[in-house]
Amino acid sequence: MPGITRSRGRSRGEWSISAPWAAAAPVTVDLGTLGGSSSSTVAVNANGQVVGYAFTAGDAEYHAFSWTQSGGMVDLGTLGGSYSYPVAVNDNGQVIGYSNTSGNSTYRAFSWTQSGGMVDLGTFGGSYTVPVAVNAGGQVVGYSNTAGDAAQRGFSWTQSGGMVDLGTFGGSYSYPFAVNDSGQVVGYAYTAGDAAYHAFSWKQPGGMVDLGTFGGIASYALAVNASGQVAGFSYIPGNAGYRAFSWTQSGGMVDLGTLGGNYSYPVALNDNGQVVGYSYPAGNAAFHAFSWTQSGGMVDLGTLGGSSSQAFAVNDSGRVIGFSNTIGDAAYHAVLWLTGTAVRTVPIDIKPGSGANNFNPNSNAELRVAILSSPGFNAATVDPASVRFGRTGNEASPIRFRKQDVDGDGDLDLVLQFKTPSPGIKCGDTSATLTGKTFAGESVQGTGSLRTVGCK
Repeated sequence: MPGITRSRGRSRGEWSISAPWAAAAPVTVDLGTLGGSSSSTVAVNANGQVVGYAFTAGDAEYHAFSWTQSGGMVDLGTLGGSYSYPVAVNDNGQVIGYSNTSGNSTYRAFSWTQSGGMVDLGTFGGSYTVPVAVNAGGQVVGYSNTAGDAAQRGFSWTQSGGMVDLGTFGGSYSYPFAVNDSGQVVGYAYTAGDAAYHAFSWKQPGGMVDLGTFGGIASYALAVNASGQVAGFSYIPGNAGYRAFSWTQSGGMVDLGTLGGNYSYPVALNDNGQVVGYSYPAGNAAFHAFSWTQSGGMVDLGTLGGSSSQAFAVNDSGRVIGFSNTIGDAAYHAVLWLTGTAVRTVPIDIKPGSGANNFNPNSNAELRVAILSSPGFNAATVDPASVRFGRTGNEASPIRFRKQDVDGDGDLDLVLQFKTPSPGIKCGDTSATLTGKTFAGESVQGTGSLRTVGCK
């Protein structure tokens, strides 16, 4: 996306926006190996740090690695054994995974940082520990065998507090699936006698909370967003099917329904509360991807003409990815569904301070356009790098911007400058449109009037 930098020689508070990257052919980068024949990747963070595993010389061992553009491939080592494998990396560069110990008879979860190296997270007395997820604060969650490998318990690990047992609902086992940046852990745990298992939410302090079921024997919590909303699924009475659910502290467990069949399964949710997954239509013959929101309920995302589709992930702008069978189920293709949310209409002022809004399409002058703050909307929340302006709202990117109260109401507005004739406005046009997104991913759009001059 375009970059934003402070411009030298410009008035205080004014910023410039570099030109968008030009479209280019993809660049292939061979990350190499650790001396062996093969390597593979597992995850990448927002800074471009890649983690994976690679074989060493003679393919005798494979080790977890971290790769950066500046530092290349770094061997993360092992905990004394021959093998290590990464699971995830956070945006601070902390890598989690598991490694064999000396003799390769057991494996332990590890946390690795550039400054601290590989740290053994320990066990609850058993032979194995497996990490599942890590949040931005460095909290690691996973599960560990107990003494004698008699049971497995979910854990939360921090650098300061070490490994904490998440507990159970009276049974022998608990397994976490996810953790948010507030330290809320979700997963499932067995009840007394290991007769059933229920979805849980765990936080310190407070401990493990039973999210309940829809009347069946089991429920699972699979994902949690920044606000603490949990997505999972639960069996219904008689275990005749299972339903996706959304759970919140205030609203409890909400049945997301199905697409007409007996089953629905959530895979992911975003920070706006949108849940995606798959569900069976009537007859349970095939499954379709779905999107669910509090306001719109469950929506069938359809297929590419085949019988089935499935959603895998969703971002905060409502972009859903997955796959779908093609016509005749001859193949399956990757799919992007643009579900999004309603576009917010915002007030804009073309040439603020100029009542006539005269504009010469043939000039090379700069054109100022202001996004105005209004009750319930702060113009400063709009990402300037996302803004486009012109005849349709898709033409020109701003070259600089500043925050200024241009309409005298006491609220800061966002003033953007565009280089003509890039907005594509033509003689005779009477309006132009601005589009963009807030930093939270909400789409905005505004239209303002103008009067073209200098035309023949």
